[in-house]
Amino acid sequence: MEVGIESYRGKLRQDCLGVSGYISTGLADTPENRKKPQKQAWEIEEDIAARTYTKDKYVSSVKHAKVVITDIGVLWGMYCEYIEPQIEKTTYLYEYINRIGKHIPSL
Repeated sequence: MEVGIESYRGKLRQDCLGVSGYISTGLADTPENRKKPQKQAWEIEEDIAARTYTKDKYVSSVKHAKVVITDIGVLWGMYCEYIEPQIEKTTYLYEYINRIGKHIPSL
């Protein structure tokens, strides 16, 4: 069985569909970042051939800390920082800053 590496939403993931689906790497899709998942894909192929494969061995055990935000203004600011590079500058200024942003403090 061959384990592939593919780009999904700008991130790399390993395609293990014949065994257990996808394993997300969390790495951006760059030539440099493809080296580690490729080595891991070869290890997975060897484990599958030896019948010793378990998905838990390759899935990161690092848990992300939950962030609790009690101020909607702070949350809105974080969302605006996230969305700004993805939309047109005029849409960002008109919709997110002027139109919606003016209502946030009153909530």
